[in-house]
Amino acid sequence: MGATLAGIAQEGIRALHANFSYIYPELRSQTPLVKMNPLQKTQSTSLSLPFIEDFYYAQYTNKPSRAKWMDSSVFVNTGFPIAPPSLGVGTLDGLNKYGYPYEPALSLTASSNADTLTSQPINLLVAGSTTLQPSDSVGLTFYFESAGYGETPDVADSLILDFYSPLDHQWVNAIWAKNRPLGSNPVKNDTVFLRAFVMIDTVQFLQDSFQFRFRNKATTSGNFDHWHLDYIYLDKNQSVFDTVITDLTFAYVPYPFLRDYYSMPWEQFEASEMATNTHVKIRNNGLSQINLKYQYAVDSLNKQLSLYTGNQNQLNSYWTSGYSIFPQHATPPITYTFEPMTDSVDYQIVHTLFLSSSAVDFVTNNDTVVQFQRFRNYYAMDDGSPEGGYYLNTAAAKMAIKINVNVTDSFLGERIYFDPEGFVGSASNNLGFRLAVWAAGTNGPGVLLFRDTIFTPKYFDTLVPYALAEFKLIRPKLLTPGTYYIGLQQLADPDYTTIGFDYNTDHHTSFYYDVGGGWVQSGIKGAIMIHPIFGRTLPHPVGIQKIDPTEVRGIVVYPNPTANRLVIHSTFSEPVSYTLINTMGQTLRTGKLKDSDESMDTSSLPEGIYFMAFKIDARLVQQQKIIIQR
Repeated sequence: MGATLAGIAQEGIRALHANFSYIYPELRSQTPLVKMNPLQKTQSTSLSLPFIEDFYYAQYTNKPSRAKWMDSSVFVNTGFPIAPPSLGVGTLDGLNKYGYPYEPALSLTASSNADTLTSQPINLLVAGSTTLQPSDSVGLTFYFESAGYGETPDVADSLILDFYSPLDHQWVNAIWAKNRPLGSNPVKNDTVFLRAFVMIDTVQFLQDSFQFRFRNKATTSGNFDHWHLDYIYLDKNQSVFDTVITDLTFAYVPYPFLRDYYSMPWEQFEASEMATNTHVKIRNNGLSQINLKYQYAVDSLNKQLSLYTGNQNQLNSYWTSGYSIFPQHATPPITYTFEPMTDSVDYQIVHTLFLSSSAVDFVTNNDTVVQFQRFRNYYAMDDGSPEGGYYLNTAAAKMAIKINVNVTDSFLGERIYFDPEGFVGSASNNLGFRLAVWAAGTNGPGVLLFRDTIFTPKYFDTLVPYALAEFKLIRPKLLTPGTYYIGLQQLADPDYTTIGFDYNTDHHTSFYYDVGGGWVQSGIKGAIMIHPIFGRTLPHPVGIQKIDPTEVRGIVVYPNPTANRLVIHSTFSEPVSYTLINTMGQTLRTGKLKDSDESMDTSSLPEGIYFMAFKIDARLVQQQKIIIQR
């Protein structure tokens, strides 16, 4: 287990102690396509050859398919691997099937048994009408990578393959095993998937109800020591020299359709927030060119709103040319603008690859990937699945993300994913932090606008289990249109202020930190899991809670905020005229006060901020901010 995954100067990334993706799936796809049902086990007898698993369903669920696997401790995902052979991998780590450590108190230097991935029984006695023989070259192929965007296994950690012998009714352990690649730096990420091949050529295993399983040894006190699996393939007529799989596939979920965010408040959305292009990673894992077509469809409420189709193109082998660079496939233009919204909306974007009818495709399910563009009540730059934990190693350090407020709205607080290590249940102020908002400066955050009370980190919301922890301001703050930097300032002890960090969505140019020498743009590519919350709740003006008109001089307007009616109280003996304007400077009403207490109907005014100017003759005597809130 390595302590730090990446680091630049005073900032760094370290391994987390839990996997919040199991209980916070909000930003990833949650509903499989009709043609896919990866969790349903359909076979009541042994599986037949071939056995193929590429974890294409990682975009829908974090659990292995029950149709193929007997256990569920392996984490199925799209976020941890670097350059995976196909969309989705199975990750073995130090966490159980619920995303928590097997042994929280275990030493960080110890290595113990951790995850298992056990196949359903497979018939290796008969294939079709033929009884299998050792000469039939039954072989198991799989691809594996250590670390990726996760944490590098230690020398004592390993990935292990076992076979089950139906004749002996027992497991034969360590048929194949792998330790950390020789010469690899435990601080650096491994970026290459290696191929493994194991021949099954003994009668001991060529039986009905044969099984195989992967397991790992890891530090089981956190999300440590990662191994990623892909393209698991068991069949006859295999060879150690069959090193190429002819398959067209997506490698990752494409970039979101918003320029700056994965999610944003629906009330803040404007057309200017749309990205110009999305980015799609398409790879041809065969050796020959493949003729393909790419398209994406934008859907909402089961209705197709837009369809983009790129021209056909010949894609060369990934092994010689890398991902597709054909612009209509690799960086397709975003031709649809989300419609104005009056409430939270989900948009589904379905990306699809089409091959010519004569093309061979190893796995067809990885030719479709689904992403969701969600509009909620918060800003998020991350994809909802942290691969590491961000920290600043200086007391009283500050961090903030850049957001744009397009319409006047109330800032209510922040959702933050804190790593649970070190502070769960603690009330120590040394572990505390304060929410803060800064105005835009010349190069990053500028003047501090306000800072809230001290909070203690918490893992998830205690009132709504399995929801990201929310830290709400004592009193909401009204923010007018403009650019703001929203984040936090940690207090005395920086050791445990570790916040989820997403490597797969790069918004480091909108993330700044200050460890005492001024604000600096982050040098670590990715996105921190801080979500500013906005809503239609408007704050009470400071100093005006309850008003007794007999105790004021001049003019007072109450109640403020109000819903449908105002009372204007004046102590002036001279006639007073008034003008009501909105935040755009437009005059809405004018008039003169006839009595010392005048009532005004505001039911026809939309919610928002207004200003009232009072004059005696041509002389301005007072101004008042009015809030309409329902």
